[in-house]
Amino acid sequence: MYYLYQFIYNILVGIWGVLPVHDLGLAIILATIVVRLAMWPVDKKGLRGRQALQSLQPEIVKIKEKAKGDKQAESKMIMELYKEKEVNPVSSSCLPLLVQFPFLIGLFQVFMYWLKPEFLADRTYAFVRSLPYVKQAIADPALFNATLFGIDLSALGKAGLVFALFPIAAAALQYYQVKMLSPQQNLDDQQKMMAKLNFLGPVMILFFGFTFPIAMSLYWAAMSLVAILQQHLIMKKDVEVLEETSVNQKVEKKKDKKKKKRKK
Repeated sequence: MYYLYQFIYNILVGIWGVLPVHDLGLAIILATIVVRLAMWPVDKKGLRGRQALQSLQPEIVKIKEKAKGDKQAESKMIMELYKEKEVNPVSSSCLPLLVQFPFLIGLFQVFMYWLKPEFLADRTYAFVRSLPYVKQAIADPALFNATLFGIDLSALGKAGLVFALFPIAAAALQYYQVKMLSPQQNLDDQQKMMAKLNFLGPVMILFFGFTFPIAMSLYWAAMSLVAILQQHLIMKKDVEVLEETSVNQKVEKKKDKKKKKRKK
């Protein structure tokens, strides 16, 4: 895991070193964007899978009604539906989380313990150490400050009102991100309970945001914001595809009607 921590640390320091303003908070935001873009194929696949699961909700409700309480028959029919529609509920919901989890652990380690000037010399890669401003910071540790526009990122969220805004913003953005993907109708009691559990994430982010350095909250807020934009783009594209399909179907129907009239 050390090498993962070092990799994340070097991404941050490298971006910080090349930024004109040399602001570590901005480096965290840019590094978050880089990580999200790198994970885009996995995130996209997971989002598509969750959308597919949502689209199957009306059919799942019918299956439950047809099974009449027979859980074994119900499970069998639902699995057959997933197989027919080529939907994998496990990979759709778990794969993105499994991929992100090591990065979260690494970021936590870096934000908690590595954002110190004394680590610049021995924990950066050679090409990162060779960056002009990183060289200067190694020679003069006072140049390395874990701040966002002067706000101390090593401070805890409970340190004051300004610091509390970071975990609040992170929790709010995470709530909106989850809400975008949550089905709003055709839910049974179990699905309603699962929908409520999904919102435990923002609550936990808020709690930990007050306990840990606000660098974590900054990262989570940036990650959620990028994820919201990605989800919006995918959903917008899906709507455009559906509208285009609908238009094409109408055109085909008109052509069929004309052909029938000519035959008459």
